[in-house]
Amino acid sequence: MLEVLPQLRGVAHGERARTAGSFHGGLTTDGEGHPVAVTIEVYHQDEQWHVRRQGEREPLSNHAKKDDAVAAGRAAAERERAELVIKNLDGTIAQKDSHGHDPRNVPG
Repeated sequence: MLEVLPQLRGVAHGERARTAGSFHGGLTTDGEGHPVAVTIEVYHQDEQWHVRRQGEREPLSNHAKKDDAVAAGRAAAERERAELVIKNLDGTIAQKDSHGHDPRNVPG
């Protein structure tokens, strides 16, 4: 059974976090139970392209080619309804894409 944090009552099911420090549907919670949006990051390090949740040390996956890492990062961002940040070799941001949790409805 899904336990809903008090501050998330009334939020759509796919946007709920389950417990402190957990992940569910694109939101995690910090140690105090406050919801935190997830960002998936594609970056280059040690001659490889990596995909990770921003702020975590361990990558979700490692790739020889940037295109493969971007595809894996996009799939993770869609699955987790997260922001996707794709970086260049030098670490600068090449592109950002939102896959959920947009702050408001914007026509167009």
